Amino acid sequence: MDNLWHSAIAPETVLSLVSIAHERAGHQIWHTDHLKDIVPDAPAMLPDVAGVMIIPISAQPNDYVFLFRREILQTLNWGGDPNKTYTNGPLGPRLTPRTSFAIWKEEVREKCLPWTDNNLEAAGLVRSGLIEVMSAYHQQQLKERAQADTRQRMLNEELSHRVKNILAVVRSLMAQPVPEGRTLQEHFDVLQGRVKALAHAHDQVVRTDGGGLLYPLLDAELAPYRLLPDTITLSGPPVWLTGRALSVMALIVHELATNAAKYGAFSTQEGRLHVRWWQDEATQDWIVTWQETGGPTISLSTRKGFGSILLDRAVPHELHGKTQKEFRTEGLFIRFDLPAHHAELITQENSAMQEPVRADVMQADRIRLQDKNILIVEDQLLIAMDVEQALADYGLSQVRSVSSVYEALQAIRTDQPDCALLDFNLGDETSADIARALREREIPFLFATGYADRSMIPTEFRDVPVVRKPYAPATLIREMEKLLSRPDVSGA
Repeated sequence: MDNLWHSAIAPETVLSLVSIAHERAGHQIWHTDHLKDIVPDAPAMLPDVAGVMIIPISAQPNDYVFLFRREILQTLNWGGDPNKTYTNGPLGPRLTPRTSFAIWKEEVREKCLPWTDNNLEAAGLVRSGLIEVMSAYHQQQLKERAQADTRQRMLNEELSHRVKNILAVVRSLMAQPVPEGRTLQEHFDVLQGRVKALAHAHDQVVRTDGGGLLYPLLDAELAPYRLLPDTITLSGPPVWLTGRALSVMALIVHELATNAAKYGAFSTQEGRLHVRWWQDEATQDWIVTWQETGGPTISLSTRKGFGSILLDRAVPHELHGKTQKEFRTEGLFIRFDLPAHHAELITQENSAMQEPVRADVMQADRIRLQDKNILIVEDQLLIAMDVEQALADYGLSQVRSVSSVYEALQAIRTDQPDCALLDFNLGDETSADIARALREREIPFLFATGYADRSMIPTEFRDVPVVRKPYAPATLIREMEKLLSRPDVSGA
């Protein structure tokens, strides 16, 4: 090991060595014990190197191993001075005889020990072994690249399939006729709520790799109707639903909740809702019951709208389960039987359900937004227009929308906003720099994202509120009011 050393090599030196390798070695092992003969400025480039052996290690002349040797100072003993000596005498210049037995010594520099046949044989073995390794490595790379291409095509096809399915569902919702007596604005609000319910379900599906828990879905859909702590009771074990079942239940629960707000238990302060679920021991099906009490008397309607058809047919048609609906004296009762393969009991301790927490900011404590200057950073024009319209309908007149980091930073410098909504992913860039600029100026902000979790947002902004797309205008306004009501409104 005493003969080994390492040293940093400049990039331009590496290029020169590769050029020598292409020119001298090619497919063969090449060596020299006097590199300066080949490269006159070698001592300047490689001051510790006197000789080199170049070993090609791939089928194409592109990959090499370079073995370097240091200078070995050598002394050659001559039988006499090899330089002829002349003297001037009476008869002119004359070659004087050398001292026959005098030893003349010469020092040889900038050369290494000669490369021996054993060295060449060892280099050949190294070359053969490395060529095999490199060949196997390239084959593995080709195989992995082909597999990655296949996976990418499959992912693209699956993504296309899912997007088309989602668009088809949204299209079918839009295609439903406006029921008699409902205004266009009311119908728009209903459609918006249904699309939002699908978004909640899809968000959970993505976050949990193909499905989601029933309890968070119910809690999210029913939270707006929890007027009192005991208005809604949810009871049952932690159950995981498949993605298909979760989407179906999201639409059903949303439809039931909106109906309860108009005609049932949520239309009065005395109304109550109890949702229970359990597994039937005999059939192994999962049973979900919806029981309303304390609301106005409900009569059986002969008119079959989209909501009624959805409640009656969604579970049987989509999940091959059963639906039982009863208009009881105390209120609406519905039972859904979900086949066992659409649900699974989760036994992990960390999946224990928690009671919902009441909103920490009451309406009386919120700061009104009407006189605030709001900055919207959103690269999708239609979404930006939708947010602008929602805020305008709420009474805000100072709303600006920009689509890039540059425009946002300019807007912050020219007319400092009171609050900002940042779409985190702006095409080829993110809004992280905008967030830092806002934080430096102690301007409150929140992120909007379509991702299922906060993994795309840097940890330095882990305490910044996030609203997930698609978001309801009321949710956005509520979050902005809460943000401006905080004692520390800098987003820090």
